[in-house]
Amino acid sequence: MELRALTGADLPALSALCRAGLREPLDDSTLRRLLLAEPDLRPALQLGLWDGTRLVGAALGSLRTTPEGLVGGPRLLLVAPEARGHGYGARLLTLLEERLLEAGVVELRVGRLAPNYLWPGLDPRDTVALCLFERRGYSRAGEAVNMSVDLTARHWWTLDDQLRLAASGWMLRRCTPADHQSLAAWVRAQFGPLWEWEACLALDQEPVSVFIAERDGQIGGFACHSVSGFPGTFGPTGTAEAVRGAGLGRALLLRCLADLRELGFRTAEIGWVGPLAFYSRIAGASVSRVCWFYRKGTH
Repeated sequence: MELRALTGADLPALSALCRAGLREPLDDSTLRRLLLAEPDLRPALQLGLWDGTRLVGAALGSLRTTPEGLVGGPRLLLVAPEARGHGYGARLLTLLEERLLEAGVVELRVGRLAPNYLWPGLDPRDTVALCLFERRGYSRAGEAVNMSVDLTARHWWTLDDQLRLAASGWMLRRCTPADHQSLAAWVRAQFGPLWEWEACLALDQEPVSVFIAERDGQIGGFACHSVSGFPGTFGPTGTAEAVRGAGLGRALLLRCLADLRELGFRTAEIGWVGPLAFYSRIAGASVSRVCWFYRKGTH
């Protein structure tokens, strides 16, 4: 077995591994983002375990700066089904942890590593992985909830919705690449660099998957889909504190859901939900996934 860093040239092999080993299908564009569009890309944290020319395991690591300091962990840890039970996952995790510690992390994490993730944390149905992390000294540190929306249930953005918004002076529109500078500056100032990364990634999608609410040339809110998580995942979204309560969050959600339906999605997943009642009331969303966070201190 050979351990080496994964590169763009290894995408076909990584795609085959994910098709064989993941519960949910992963399209090539999402996999490319996961491997190559990492905000703080460190080749030493992109690990592949090879049996000759066959990729039998992978560990993709992340580093994130938090108020507590530098943290890191795997955003993907996967072993081919036929190669499980031989300690390959533990071997990959050990090497990844060593390299994260060398980078200076103060905490090792599973989950809570936004952006550029597939799931907010560990799906407890992946019980083998759950047991591996617990054996290695990780402890539960909270959870995240995802919700799902049936996009076929209704029309999501209507003339009445547009008129209701226009009556208060707001206009909703899809961004264009020309909005990059103003959108990035506004999202960073309002919500920080992680959401800025996701908003800018949405500008590179085809079609662009970020919408803004504007009044008198000023941005009041934004919403994205299909950036972190899988295609068809809604978020992030936010409105400026000064204009909350004006209905912008509702309008941006509905406009994104309409866009996803137009793109052919039958279901939307709302990732890492905070206000469950809001999404249930506005979109009929229901809880569809729970992910657990894990952490391990470095001292």
